[in-house]
Amino acid sequence: MIRQTSINTNGNSINNLRDYLQREEGILNTDFENILADAIDIFQRCLSPQQQGLVKGLIYGYVQSGKTAVLITTIALAADNGYRNFIVLTSDIVDLYEQTLTRIKKSLHFEVLGKKDFNRYSGVDVHSIRVLVSSKNSKILPKLADLVQDLEWKDESTIIIDDEADQASLNTNINRPNTNASKIYTKILNLRSRLRSCNYLQTTATPQALLLQDKNSEFRPDFVVSTTPSDAYIGGNHFFKYFFSDDLDVPDPHIRIIPTINPIGLVHAG
Repeated sequence: MIRQTSINTNGNSINNLRDYLQREEGILNTDFENILADAIDIFQRCLSPQQQGLVKGLIYGYVQSGKTAVLITTIALAADNGYRNFIVLTSDIVDLYEQTLTRIKKSLHFEVLGKKDFNRYSGVDVHSIRVLVSSKNSKILPKLADLVQDLEWKDESTIIIDDEADQASLNTNINRPNTNASKIYTKILNLRSRLRSCNYLQTTATPQALLLQDKNSEFRPDFVVSTTPSDAYIGGNHFFKYFFSDDLDVPDPHIRIIPTINPIGLVHAG
């Protein structure tokens, strides 16, 4: 299988995104270079433009460590290297969906369509770069699949990003004999079946369910890329390391120790 070899990392999409993230989100240039390095690692494992096939990848990163920035940068990088078609599958919770849709619209200078646009879209420029952002909803996903067919993406290279892929996407009925596969799982397979050239990139901070699938599973990843948190990232490792250290008396700017309070009249059993 042919993968990406020579990659343009200085195209208009990447440069515009770099400027936006530094200006609007305060991302340092050193952090963006790490984000771009992760995006390159992901993209070089994808199919070359117009190559037919299916590649499944897993993008793993700590909670709130910048995975979305990596995914948006991967889209920009792919756009600078011959890709025009992108799909982002995200939460069915309205606030989370709108948050993702808004961030993609602000970050990328492409045509970004939300789920409300799927039925009434009438674009005619087949050469434009499009990002379709859909919630993982059993009624919305068929509309997305129909739009993909109407846009004639069947023979074109497409990247699908499944955000929080361990939620809803997998077959939740797999351990129920004589039961049909779960709806979201079935709808995503139907969407992928409309594409002869598909890169299916799953992202999560909790990858256990994805990694422990049977080797013949339709969602088992072919590769895994671990994203790089910024130097300023504070996550679970920081707090656990502190509480299990011998330096609990040393102040930490991110931790406030609340003393035990024994209310008057409280009776301890024992």
